Amino acid sequence: MEVNYRRQSSECANNLAKAFTTMQETFDSGTLGRNLLQVKFKNQLWSEKSRMESLPLSQRTRNYQTHGVDWHTWT
Repeated sequence: MEVNYRRQSSECANNLAKAFTTMQETFDSGTLGRNLLQVKFKNQLWSEKSRMESLPLSQRTRNYQTHGVDWHTWT
């Protein structure tokens, strides 16, 4: 009976360890994924902003209005 109890206890501990590891890996990969998306989005935004600022003012204003983006909030 005690052997059975120890085996079940050991299996339970192993299952908890696996579950914790899986949760931690999921959280870490989710955090990493969000950070990579933020960096990618920010880089795209900066390149688009630079491209817009290289245009003549008349086109730049029209494009800002067309896209509905207030670029000053992203600096």
